[in-house]
Parts: sequence; C-alpha cells; structure tokens
Amino acid sequence: MDFTKLTLKSLKEKCKELGIKGYSNKKREELIKIIEIKSKPIIINDDNYQIGDNIDLIKELSNETIDLIYLDPPYNTRRDFYDFEDKFKNKNEYIEYMKLRLYECHRVLKKTGTIVIHIEPKISHYFRFICDEIFGDNNFRNEIIWKTGGNAKNKYKLNRFHDNLIVYSKTNKQTFNPLYFDYDEEYKKNRMLNFAKYIKKNM
Repeated sequence: MDFTKLTLKSLKEKCKELGIKGYSNKKREELIKIIEIKSKPIIINDDNYQIGDNIDLIKELSNETIDLIYLDPPYNTRRDFYDFEDKFKNKNEYIEYMKLRLYECHRVLKKTGTIVIHIEPKISHYFRFICDEIFGDNNFRNEIIWKTGGNAKNKYKLNRFHDNLIVYSKTNKQTFNPLYFDYDEEYKKNRMLNFAKYIKKNM
C-alpha cells in the first residue's frame, strides 16, 4: 500500500489499527514513516536484522530454538523515540506489556539458554518479580552492575552511575562457558620478583 496517498485522518486510523502509540500529535510525514516501518513484512533468518515490535517477530519463532536473548526493553521514560513512544498509562500497563514479551522469550529459549535484560535501577525490581514468576526464582543467575556515566552535576538528587543486567536461565541445564585470560607480562614479572624475595628471605 502507498501510505503517501492517505489523508491525515486515515493515517491516524492506520496507526490505531497497528497498535502504534503516541500518533495523535505527529505530522503527516512522520506518521507515514512510522507506519511504513511497522508494516514491513517480517522475515526471520540468520542474515537479517529486523526492526519492529519484538512480540510480532518472536511469535514467528518455534519453541526452544534460541540460545541467548539480550533484551533492552522500554524504560517507561515518557520520552518519544519517533517510532515508539516510551510512555504507559500506569505501572500495571507497563508490567503487563513486559510480561507478554517475557513469556514469549521463555517459550523460544532453549532449555540450555540464557536471557540477559538490560534495565535501569529505577525499574529493575519489577523485572526481578516478573522473571521470578516466569523463569522461576531458582533460575536467577546473577545481577551485573554496569558502570555508566554520571559526570553531570545534579542539584536535586543523587546521580545514577549504573545500569543493571539481570540474568536468568530457562532451566538448571544452562550452558555456561567461563572465560579465562592470560596474566599480562607486568603481572607475571612482579609475581616472580615477589616470589624471589620470599625465597631469599626464607632460605
């Protein structure tokens, strides 16, 4: 369909039909771009990067086919990100919105799979409760603190210096590959010197 031929009223009706939020104050050209992005056919294969509502994309996937999910969900910031308005009526609407998507994530994740959710501290506790319900609290693996910016001066409250990475597995059969790094030369040199001093002192 050529959306450029639609009237402003028809474009807004199309937005409502597609479940697009925050379209009421958009200009005609903005609405056309948003609808074009939302209306693109979904093609799932190994060579494509897809843009769209993740719940539409993930429903195309079979059960237990994904090894790792990295999820950077909406934060309910009430900001307009052009093709998505990060604004919900209340806490319950936001929680239900995320639950639907996390149930789908659980469905497609392999028994050995892992999900990592990147979220800010202000709402990270919601995700712990939701994921305890969906994945099981015994499948909580870790919460990683990722240091971010925070150099800006703030006269009214403490600055936020980190994001949270919440990690769950689907079962206790999670695949985990530990990473090991060689010691650098400076470290090895210092260790050898300290060892030599210890031997000299104690011999």
